Amino acid sequence: MHFSTEYARTQTTTAYERITKAFGKQEGVLDAEFFSGGRKAALGFGRLPFAAPLCARLMSRPAVAAYLSRFSGSQLFWLEEETGRVCHMTEAGEQAVPEDVAAEILAVLTAAAFLVGKRKKYHY
Repeated sequence: MHFSTEYARTQTTTAYERITKAFGKQEGVLDAEFFSGGRKAALGFGRLPFAAPLCARLMSRPAVAAYLSRFSGSQLFWLEEETGRVCHMTEAGEQAVPEDVAAEILAVLTAAAFLVGKRKKYHY
């Protein structure tokens, strides 16, 4: 039997590194969280104008979690500022985000913006 040990403060890779490796360097601020303790795949939210723990909140929303579970590997969301469209990239390519999921994501983004003092309402 072979056991391995890894300490919390000496992770071999971070969620940010996993997202950057899969999708390249992101503009703006990037938030990222691993989907599970196995750390094989991560969720990222790029092009943010502020730092906020969006990914953890998104994964706790039932509609968003159900949508994310349809895809394997790392995934990246971002918001197109010009159009207000929520974009979703998986390792298999860009995916169309259903309206109900986009509305949930925008609600989380709006709540986070208020928390950090950005009084902006994001809408679809």
